[in-house]
Amino acid sequence: MNPKRSKLLQQIINVVLVVVIVGLLGWLSNRYKTEFDWTYGHRNTLSQASRTLLKTLPDPIHFYAFVYGSAANVRQGIQEDVDRYQRFKHNITLSFIDPSREPQKVKAFNVTQPGELVVEYDGRRETLNEISEPKVSAALERLSAKNTTTIAFLSGHGERSIHSVDQNGYSDFAQTLKDKGMHVRELNLALQPKIPDKTSTLVIASPRNGLLPAESKVIADYVTAGGNLLWLADTDNPPHPAALAGQLGMTWQNGYAVFPNYRELGTGNPGIYLAAQYPNNPITKGLDEITVFPLVRSLKIDPDSGWHPMPLLTTSSNSWLEASKETQGPIAFDPKDGDLAGPLTIGLAEKRKVTLPQASTAPAADEKPAAADQTREQRSKEQRVVMIGDADFIANGNLKVLGNRDLGVDVINWLAARDSSLNIAIPKAPDRNLYLPGWASGMITVGFIFILPLLLILFGVARWAVRRRR
Repeated sequence: MNPKRSKLLQQIINVVLVVVIVGLLGWLSNRYKTEFDWTYGHRNTLSQASRTLLKTLPDPIHFYAFVYGSAANVRQGIQEDVDRYQRFKHNITLSFIDPSREPQKVKAFNVTQPGELVVEYDGRRETLNEISEPKVSAALERLSAKNTTTIAFLSGHGERSIHSVDQNGYSDFAQTLKDKGMHVRELNLALQPKIPDKTSTLVIASPRNGLLPAESKVIADYVTAGGNLLWLADTDNPPHPAALAGQLGMTWQNGYAVFPNYRELGTGNPGIYLAAQYPNNPITKGLDEITVFPLVRSLKIDPDSGWHPMPLLTTSSNSWLEASKETQGPIAFDPKDGDLAGPLTIGLAEKRKVTLPQASTAPAADEKPAAADQTREQRSKEQRVVMIGDADFIANGNLKVLGNRDLGVDVINWLAARDSSLNIAIPKAPDRNLYLPGWASGMITVGFIFILPLLLILFGVARWAVRRRR
């Protein structure tokens, strides 16, 4: 065969082989997917705690991401986060919903802003503003909880109703709790003069009328027995039942907290308080959104009450408690009128250990007295209560404003002991930041801007001179 033809044939075969190999590699890459996590501590792989949780969830998990179609980078980030879960559980689906094209789904899923992720499991839903492994796994653990969490809202005295759909009602908040797998009900002590034992949290949402003495005693006995409580007290109504404040080691203060920057922010009302910073508290530790409280009263803590107080919401030092009812026109701090200088506590969380007797089998007739005393075992329980000087912030008209819904849900989760027990720690890579002294940064700058280009020029000139000599 002619050497030229032989060489040409060999080149054609090489090209065909290269094309076949590239095509085969492309087909294999689409059909089979292999990933390796070489980051320190495998930060891009689910932790062992999350993988163990997924093994306990046999039913399908659905993720609904409400992202605009133009936000390709956001969609890709969410897809990558969900992919980490799909590697260990195959019946996980992710659906992207464009809020501008499907507004009916936005309303159906109770979504308030683009970028939110709705997690659904076993007919229960939870909405996340932040997408990370600790947040998603904690939501899955709450949604998979087997025990029924019952939230009872006191009724019969003009409280906020979970069935009312007007601006002051709690129907939206009740639906939010139901979506998270909680059982929500109203409790009228006149019809049922006992708080059920399975009540996880009792909510007293600013009664307009006073309670009967027998009803107040039922609530007092509930608190004494270790029941968890959320007490919301508007400025418009006296805090009922009055005796409960002393039992909880606090005192409600009359008036409303003034937001000093209301003119600059254009709220138009000094009584609309915006909370942007929160004390160190297990409820608000992950909350980074502003919350809004229309006409919120403050409270005073009794340090010797036996409770462990944890301020939940506090005002700034330049705010004050306005003792008058005036909310329009210019107002000024005047201690002669009963105004109290800030900072003020407008929300308080408390806890304490309660030791409850646990009945056991009766002792035998010949049992010794010491042994008989041991037949009544003792068990301890952490009791939790929260008091906030406003009931409007989770009403239908304000629930979707900024971070109000998140705060309301976080309060209920903490009271019902639904704060996640998962301990998910994402390892941090050591020495991720490179710190250079000034002289080292200067040398790098000079090297890249002057020395390296000069060396390339010299190399080019040298190559040109060598070729010219030939």
